[in-house]
Amino acid sequence: MQIYLRLNTRIEASDWIYQNIPENSTILSEHWDDPLPLPLTVNSRNKHFNVMQLPVYDNDSQTKIMRDRAADALKVIVLDLHNNLDETEKAISLLHIALKFVGTSGLETKLKYEINLLEGIKNNQEIIKPVLELIAKEKHEEAWEQIKIDIVKHAENNELVEFYKKESRTCITSIAIEKFKLARDYFDKGRFELAKPLFEFTAKIIYDNIDLFDFNKERIDEILTDIKESLAKLNKKNIDQFDEYRSSFVKIAKEKFEGKYEEMVLIMLLDSHMFDILGDFLSKFKKRSDVSNILQVLGWITVWFYGVGFIFFIADWIYKNKE
Repeated sequence: MQIYLRLNTRIEASDWIYQNIPENSTILSEHWDDPLPLPLTVNSRNKHFNVMQLPVYDNDSQTKIMRDRAADALKVIVLDLHNNLDETEKAISLLHIALKFVGTSGLETKLKYEINLLEGIKNNQEIIKPVLELIAKEKHEEAWEQIKIDIVKHAENNELVEFYKKESRTCITSIAIEKFKLARDYFDKGRFELAKPLFEFTAKIIYDNIDLFDFNKERIDEILTDIKESLAKLNKKNIDQFDEYRSSFVKIAKEKFEGKYEEMVLIMLLDSHMFDILGDFLSKFKKRSDVSNILQVLGWITVWFYGVGFIFFIADWIYKNKE
């Protein structure tokens, strides 16, 4: 019953208006809502206000809302066409369609801005053509070298810089996948001396370009330090815990970055460090049978399926959707 111990909020608001708002001021209220101020006896000054209602729920407003929703839906398709499929021409065409039935001036302004932005990118097609052709031919290392040159040359062109950053992520991820796969092939065959430089290369190219991805670098450094310190204690007695230790990081990557570049990139970065250290540990055993027994204890089939197998499934999906 405490609601009766104090004034109603609408009464308090009305009292404040009478005391603080100048007479003949215009006060707006929403359609179907009780307008303020309420006619109170405390209005000793007999103030008069121009109270106007905003018809936000009339048919015209509802139509504008529906139009904006439809235009927004097209924008989602536009982003996918441009960002993931490089279909800039089709993206521009859809934005022009959205512009024809957009409901509000605010969204209309945004659509016009995005059209101008994509038109600028379209005009840069000749400049970016060499990089796109190299990527289409899966020559990612050559494309990456070209990008490093071009991004400096066109540093004042914001559209080009954004394009080069996006394609840098594509190239770095693809190069890392290729090197990591080769490293794992050598590793599984017990050729640890050949796997080691490839694991190191994979870890380095990702870490050196970590700012291109949506990572917290300080957190990444903490995880890498934990890996080095924990695996430094690796021995025959605790080797069977390696798979569980690794799986904890894979789980973090999947929960945090599911469906993004960052998921596979983070797994490769951490795996490269872990497999590199593990390879050093296994190389100490001269008898091949000892190495084989340890690998069986680790259960590499599980590691392969959830780690590398997942990576190449995603990579294959990316390439198919870019074609």
